[in-house]
Amino acid sequence: MLPNFDSNAPKAEEQGLQGLVDQEPYSYDKIVKVADEFASDIRIKSKVFAEVVQSKWSEVKPLFTYNPETKMFEMPWDKMENLFLEKIFPSMRDVVNSNLRAQLTVELEKCRGGRSLVSGSLEELIQIIGHDVMHLPPRAWLFDSLYHFKILDESNNRIVRIPKDWMEYYDKAILDAEKLSNVIATVVDYSRGVLDNIFGYKVKEKPFKLADSLTNIGRIIKGRFSSLDFDLLINPSPDELTVFNRNRIVIIVDPELELKTSESFIFADIYNLVKNSAKAIEEKYSNELKLKNSFGANTFLNVLKYRLDGKETPTKPNQIVISANLSEDSVVLTVDDTGVGLSLDKAMSKVVEAMNVAIDIKRNLENSAWFNAMLALGLSEDAEMLIAWSKGDHNAIRAITIGTILSIQHLTGYEAEAWNLRSMTSGLGLLSVNYLAGVLGGKLLATNKFNGGAFFTLSLPKASVGL
Repeated sequence: MLPNFDSNAPKAEEQGLQGLVDQEPYSYDKIVKVADEFASDIRIKSKVFAEVVQSKWSEVKPLFTYNPETKMFEMPWDKMENLFLEKIFPSMRDVVNSNLRAQLTVELEKCRGGRSLVSGSLEELIQIIGHDVMHLPPRAWLFDSLYHFKILDESNNRIVRIPKDWMEYYDKAILDAEKLSNVIATVVDYSRGVLDNIFGYKVKEKPFKLADSLTNIGRIIKGRFSSLDFDLLINPSPDELTVFNRNRIVIIVDPELELKTSESFIFADIYNLVKNSAKAIEEKYSNELKLKNSFGANTFLNVLKYRLDGKETPTKPNQIVISANLSEDSVVLTVDDTGVGLSLDKAMSKVVEAMNVAIDIKRNLENSAWFNAMLALGLSEDAEMLIAWSKGDHNAIRAITIGTILSIQHLTGYEAEAWNLRSMTSGLGLLSVNYLAGVLGGKLLATNKFNGGAFFTLSLPKASVGL
């Protein structure tokens, strides 16, 4: 029996750190020192994990047998669990299981208490270290992914059954395990970048190939959402783009395109958009098939299960297309999906809710955190119209455009899981949107397509990314 993964995460109380928030003043130097040490620790442990997982995969892969009837590779589940999953678990867990994670959280808490003007941003960083990093380790795209291939065969035996294309995915992911695992360190680098920006320092830049970053995102999303059975296509031919009969993630990018900026901020934006697109496809399946669990809440279609059982999926396939193009003066990245799209009704309901909360805290909305967040998004005139609307000017709402409603989704505290609008669901995306807009002069626009789905455009001036 494998131990619970999250229970092994270090807690501040266990490290004797409880109370330090109130006892010591914050220090920028101390925060970035811990952040850099944490990122370095992740990279060292990622290398160890990669060596372990590659060794164990080379031992277990020859034990698969090809079943000509199912046209898939099969093995008793007990062998997969005992010879592979249990063997890689300790090194996989250790990638993020560090005292430094708890220390970084404490240092951020101290800083949040001492810099009230940016406490919201620092709270988002604390959530990133405590929450977001746990969705990116190998557990998400490899360990838990493999559990989706556990089924009962015709004789009621537990086996693992893996299609050829998924075997190829695991081969490539495990070969690049160190690089994929290092994505977690990229998130810590991102946190360091936000801190640099808050304290007025230049965010670190370095050259990187955009294709590598987008490919990492595609691989992680494919593994994390295994039940959707995504195919992953990198720069496919025009014929491959025209017709598809499976869910797919398509990446179209010049393999030689090199940017010089903060890779972590680009990663944060695009990863969150693609993750939300995958969630929107899950929701679309639930709506189409009216899938409910025993409590009446939405549950999601396991597309992969139909394939493993040799059955046709009862819905049309969906896709997420990630592309990067150069205009005369900008780098333009887009995420195009066929999910449920953006809900304007729910967005406006959330606007009213957020304003009422702000009124309860501050009677004068112009002095509220809500108003400041609107200003940060460049929506000062819209904020004035909404305030007038709240005071009885019913015609003021007519001045609010659909574009404004969609932009408001980036306000702090707007979470898709809570109200089903497609938003940047975590600080990882929210803060990078503000950074890219404010520091790099970029712009993120969200809209719905006529025939369904959402379309996101991230534009960055060439001069800000070294082009």
